[in-house]
Amino acid sequence: MTKPVNERKPLAAGICTLALLVSSAACNEEDEKREPLPDWSAGYPDSNTDAGIPNLPQSFALVLSPALEYTARLGQRNALDKPCSISRDEAPASIDCIADVNELDLWALGFGYEIHVPEGMCDFLFSKPYMFENFEIGAGPTTVSYTVNKNGTYSNEVNASHGVALCDYDYRRFNPSAPNCCLGDYTLNVTNAETGVVSTSKSGWGGKRGDCFYGAAYVEKEAVFDPEGIPMPHFIYPHRNEHVERVSFDGVADKFPSNIALASYFEPEDHDGAMPAGQSTRAARPYYEAYCLDDAEEIIAHIRVSVREWNQEVEYDKKGNPDTVGVEPEFIEGPIDIDDLDDWKTETPGSEDFPEIPVKKG
Repeated sequence: MTKPVNERKPLAAGICTLALLVSSAACNEEDEKREPLPDWSAGYPDSNTDAGIPNLPQSFALVLSPALEYTARLGQRNALDKPCSISRDEAPASIDCIADVNELDLWALGFGYEIHVPEGMCDFLFSKPYMFENFEIGAGPTTVSYTVNKNGTYSNEVNASHGVALCDYDYRRFNPSAPNCCLGDYTLNVTNAETGVVSTSKSGWGGKRGDCFYGAAYVEKEAVFDPEGIPMPHFIYPHRNEHVERVSFDGVADKFPSNIALASYFEPEDHDGAMPAGQSTRAARPYYEAYCLDDAEEIIAHIRVSVREWNQEVEYDKKGNPDTVGVEPEFIEGPIDIDDLDDWKTETPGSEDFPEIPVKKG
């Protein structure tokens, strides 16, 4: 049977969002006609298995998109030969998975997957693509002051330089292509040195949160942004019907100089035993995630995926070392790195540094 495949679209009639909770009447009329959701605390019965491997249509699963133009693989983090899926009899459950992709394929061609929802398992599908804090976001000082001298110079400057208010989180002072990540308001006090008169005014630092994040959520083909410029997660209402949600992310070769825009994978040992700073902030999304929920927003199944890029195809093919380094044979133009595109290990070693990479717009 051909499964329905839904690209990202605004929710239509008959589909409720979590904000759905707007009006219960829109969904409850049909709810009353359904059998109540089974008590999944003891697990879901599922006899449709083959040698212990769940049949994907009978499982909540995340699979690689058939539209990918290259070879990749996806499996459970601790057992990469197992599908990234949770069957009814395993629920409620949460699993971690890894998608392996060669570095140039990922950078140039992008990434994509499908979320498979089996019949009778999920009232809601909630998914949120990966994104990270590219430039650190912070609140600016609440006061700025300086004195204007008779000859037009400035003195007694506090949080200002040459009469311009300064915030550590406004990165445009170093690079005009960088964002302003300084939030909040401040009071400006300007003293006239000749008269002693102090002029007071209010102003805002003008930072915008959405300019300071990046990642797959920003290059999703059907991304929708909130007023702060942050890509929105997605709520779909399968209504316990079989459903396939296709998610696609563009390549970033023309926008971003490293693979961290799509490659979320990291090893704690490369970051002081923790997460990279860009992935550990409150609003960051370190994984590609999908949730199967019941009507009360209780989790039936949860899948999160890390995308790992490989530096050499020969290592990918033999499932060897994704982080090989060194140089290729020296050609006329000189040696070329084997690790051509940075991942989190090489981009931000340690756990405190943010990537701070300006994004090419358009």
